[in-house]
Order: sequence, then C-alpha cells, then structure tokens
Amino acid sequence: QTIEKRLAAGHYADLGALHADLVLMCDNAMTFNEEGSVIHEDAKAIKKVAQKELSKATKAASKRAAQTDGAAESARKRVAEDEAAEADLLLAAQQSLIDAVKTAQGDDGRLLYEPFE
Repeated sequence: QTIEKRLAAGHYADLGALHADLVLMCDNAMTFNEEGSVIHEDAKAIKKVAQKELSKATKAASKRAAQTDGAAESARKRVAEDEAAEADLLLAAQQSLIDAVKTAQGDDGRLLYEPFE
C-alpha cells in the first residue's frame, strides 16, 4: 500500500507513524539510488520537508495541550468532544504533512514527490 492509501484507510494512529513511513520511503530511495541522482536528492529534500512539518505540528499540539491543562476541570466534562476534536486535528495534521511533501518543489520548480507516486 502507498502512504496515501494507508492515510485514507486510517492506518496511522499518530503523526509520528506517518512521519516514520515517509522517512522510510526517503531512506529507501537514498539507499537504492546513486548519491547525486535526481531521486536521491529529491528524497533528501522530501525528508527535510517532512521533518519541518512534523516539528510545526508537534509545536502546535504542545500549545493545545498547555491550553487544555489550564482548563482541566472543564476538559474532563467534555472528554468525548475533546477526543473527537483531537481525532480531527490529527487528520488535519496528517493531511498537512502529506500536502507539504506533495507540493515541495526543487530549485528547478519540479514537484519533488512525483517520482514517488
């Protein structure tokens, strides 16, 4: 299965699992393609984009957690709402990560992800 198919099927329980698959894809591309080749260099760039997006999502999640901690009592009363909201945020973060990877461009304007589809 491709990463996108797994994402659509709800395979990823957290953002780290999605990131790990992206890193594995890039590492494999770099291992099996000669250094300096287009695929190797594109994989390196995609890996950087994925790490940057994961960092942004992690910071946003930490900020939300800090806000929730400040209102712990009211949060306990809304457990179901919070869980649904967290699931929606996870899906949004996962899609954001995929979108960032799929729209990353090389210096020449090429979409870096194209050879990996």
